[in-house]
Amino acid sequence: MSLIIEHAEHVTVQFGSDSASRDFLAGLPATTAFKAATPPIPDRPTPVEEALVSTKPGEVWPGQGLYAGICCAPDGRRWHLFVPPGAKDMFPEVKWGTYGIEIDGANDIYDGQANTAAMAAAGIVLAKEVQDSALGCYLPSRAEALLMFATLKDQLGDGSMWTSTQCSADTAWCQDFGDGYQYLYGKAAELRAVAVRRLML
Repeated sequence: MSLIIEHAEHVTVQFGSDSASRDFLAGLPATTAFKAATPPIPDRPTPVEEALVSTKPGEVWPGQGLYAGICCAPDGRRWHLFVPPGAKDMFPEVKWGTYGIEIDGANDIYDGQANTAAMAAAGIVLAKEVQDSALGCYLPSRAEALLMFATLKDQLGDGSMWTSTQCSADTAWCQDFGDGYQYLYGKAAELRAVAVRRLML
């Protein structure tokens, strides 16, 4: 007896108390795990010209997700920042990267997209998984994470979250949603990560 399921978002399997059901369960590999499925992040967000630009920070922007607000970089670039649907709980306990290895190009305070690209190019698993989760997704920078704390604290809850901003070969910055402070953690520590997406202004 075998059970093959591909590309399913929700599956309910009901077992009886007969011997066939008991034999099937006993034959499952020891590594088999059952957990609540996390909704996938929509691959293509609604184009900015079609979205409701009257959405306020902290609210859901239809077609985009939780709206954090506008992030501004010193070079004049500005963008809308979102937490896409399904991204909040996708990476609950993950390592930033490898302790003792510094990643070139992952130190930007404002540009999380550039940091994440540098991390992925260096083979950092978390960055690759965030990029693969949906088109345009990346790890927020320190500035982007602080904006998220200011406008999405109630929606994202307490606890610490990785940013994509590296400090050294050993540490990277995280955002605490309990007190608002930003701290340094060893890259091998396991914290949550939240993917974000942007629409340039």
